[in-house]
Amino acid sequence: MKNTYVILIDWGSTNLRAWLCDPKGKIYEQISTGQGIAQIEQQDIPGVMDAIVNNWSHYYQGLPVRLLMSGMIGSERGLGNAPYLTCPLAMERLHPVRSIISTEHRQVHIIPGICSEDEDNYNVIRGEETQLIGAWRKTGARFYVMPGTHSKWAEVGGGVIRRFHTAITGELYQLLMQHSLIGKGLPPQCQDWEAFKQGVTRGLADRRLLGSLFEVRAGYLLHQMPREGVGDYLSGLLIGNEIQQLSALYPLAAGEVVTVIAGDNLARRYCAALDLAAIPCRPLDGEEAVLIGMRSFIDELA
Repeated sequence: MKNTYVILIDWGSTNLRAWLCDPKGKIYEQISTGQGIAQIEQQDIPGVMDAIVNNWSHYYQGLPVRLLMSGMIGSERGLGNAPYLTCPLAMERLHPVRSIISTEHRQVHIIPGICSEDEDNYNVIRGEETQLIGAWRKTGARFYVMPGTHSKWAEVGGGVIRRFHTAITGELYQLLMQHSLIGKGLPPQCQDWEAFKQGVTRGLADRRLLGSLFEVRAGYLLHQMPREGVGDYLSGLLIGNEIQQLSALYPLAAGEVVTVIAGDNLARRYCAALDLAAIPCRPLDGEEAVLIGMRSFIDELA
């Protein structure tokens, strides 16, 4: 099947991104949908895959096609047969696993996740490992931050993923804004960059986050904060506190920078927050990183 088309799928909890490529990784088509694993029923996964394959069938016209997937599709909530490999992990030991739903004309492979089983750091990654491989191949850097629902910090050295930690920054933000008194009754939020930076400054210095979270609500009730800027202040507070806690675990040597792997909005926020913390950083587009990572596995597919 070496000369057939390849469909790369980054299938996370919230979104799905797919690219149709030739065997050398040249992209012909791409799509992005909100059909993340947490947004659809498990029994609907094969149908979503069928729709993607059929949408591009005029390219391969009945020839076999290979699918390479990463992210939550490999979890119990997805297809459930991609294991976790334990850190420290040499990238050369990370190989796609053939899925049980493969057929003669549709080979399906999933990139495994990685885990940490240290007593002080039980942790898992699904999807970010592919971004991390792509980012390391592009930059060769040592430290990476991958913001999102669950923000990941990782160290790579000599092609070995040495360790990583997670902060539930994005998920906590959504919970507080949508399901707590902090966000209840607020007007539509406006971008307030000054409020964001004020939140970051507070978060970087904060040693009592639980109390500071309630002060967000008290602040606008007492007219010390514009209600339209609460979201950006809260975002800054959480990101700043994440950086305060996790940057201590990943100290930079002279001349090193942290690579922030994200889309434009999150990259801008994290780079601004890292700048306020006097931590050198550079952004790397998350889609570029995941594509570099996934393309590196194409030659391994059967």
